[in-house]
Amino acid sequence: MGKKLSKKFINRLYIHSDTLLDKIFKILILLILGVYFIVNVCIYFRSFTFLFTSIFFLFFLFILFKVSKILHSDKLSLLLLVLISSFVLITWNLIYQPNPVLDYKVIWDGAHQIITGDFYNRALDKSDYFCFFNFQIPYTYLISLLLRIFDSIITLKITEIIILVFTYIILYKILRLYCSISESFFGSILFSFYPYIFIGSGVINNQHIGLLLGATAIYIILKKDSYIKYIISAILLVIGNLLRSTVIIIFLSIAFTLLLQGLFEKKKLLGFLLFVSVYLSLNEIINIAFISFSLAPYGIKANDMNFKFLLGLTGSGVTHTPSTDAEHTSLFYDLQYYNFDYDKYSVISRDYLINLIVNGKISVKFLLGKMIHFISAIDNQYIFGDSDFNKNHLAVMDFLNYWGNINYITTIIGSILYTLRQKIVINNSKFIIPAVSFCAYFVVYIFIEVQTRYRYEQYFLLFLISTPTIYLIMNKIDIQISKHIPFIKQANHKTTL
Repeated sequence: MGKKLSKKFINRLYIHSDTLLDKIFKILILLILGVYFIVNVCIYFRSFTFLFTSIFFLFFLFILFKVSKILHSDKLSLLLLVLISSFVLITWNLIYQPNPVLDYKVIWDGAHQIITGDFYNRALDKSDYFCFFNFQIPYTYLISLLLRIFDSIITLKITEIIILVFTYIILYKILRLYCSISESFFGSILFSFYPYIFIGSGVINNQHIGLLLGATAIYIILKKDSYIKYIISAILLVIGNLLRSTVIIIFLSIAFTLLLQGLFEKKKLLGFLLFVSVYLSLNEIINIAFISFSLAPYGIKANDMNFKFLLGLTGSGVTHTPSTDAEHTSLFYDLQYYNFDYDKYSVISRDYLINLIVNGKISVKFLLGKMIHFISAIDNQYIFGDSDFNKNHLAVMDFLNYWGNINYITTIIGSILYTLRQKIVINNSKFIIPAVSFCAYFVVYIFIEVQTRYRYEQYFLLFLISTPTIYLIMNKIDIQISKHIPFIKQANHKTTL
């Protein structure tokens, strides 16, 4: 009797999903997007420089719209996307010359030690960066493989450019699942001109490869209609998570969506089980393989989660000792205090964290300040870039950073408007997967350490949600302009590719 009532209730939710479950999720998504919008508006719309740069951005946006509007061929659109985005990235990297610094310098040095055969002993040392940050080991091995081809920073820059171009292509392919050729080109080409994307294209950055694999996994889930998609997508996400640990949030978001949809469709529930099983088992197998083949003495699973929560909730570790450099972080000094006894530190840090929570010693003011900064501050990836260029061209960097934030806010507004237009949410995978992923990144970063450059994946997700509405608005503006300027109307009718 209980099972029948439960099934009947779920069916009622499904039948009336556009007024119940869908409405609930729609409100939750809008609340988070609304927070992003309000915080950014309060901070930037009072700035004259921001408003002045916005005029240039809108003009540029209109040009991209006019170009995209005349495209009616997938092949031509992809060709133009590859050529234009490659030109932007190559030109920028000829001008902007970053070298490995901070964490990326440690990874660069670690990759060379892998080549010389000295890395294992280093990672074996419990006081070393690659022991307490062992999740960085797989990416360091990838860098070492690339440097075996040609030992130069140029090799890594070329690789980063290729990865980003493929990311733009995947963005186009995902958009094409629910957008026209013109809309898809518009969204993907605008993304390629995003300063917060191309500024870091010459930096050793595991976010780029991680997002490419995560985005491809989303594309396969949305594109394919067979059980094989769950296996392929899970494999891509495992590899992505090995190279960039935050990719796990995309995995959790897809898994959550499949579980939710599985309430109404048995096939999705089976897909959820297959997806999760492949991901968890393969993740464990690879970890064991890294240990067995003497690639990572203690595996590649992060063993500092308590510290991440401490840093995220309080801004410091157990000993409150600040980081002094990339290899001597707050975690290093915490572990040093306990003689690098990881098991002991795990227990102490856990109890310390629980005590803070139970006794109400977590500062709400700190958390609010942290999240406001994360949501609205300038993307800080440029600090890993060309320091000489940053100092000598302050006006250029300020312009690009403002341009980046205007682009960012535009996609937030577009995402809010697109979400408002949705009637079916739960069963609309093309919307709910990127929307849930975006929200999940926000929620997770409340509890762990975060920097503004960690928004990288969210930029991509915002483009998936916002592009149709931004294009629609541009189209309406174009129609109004055409009514008042006749020759533009004639050009619109005559030009097509």
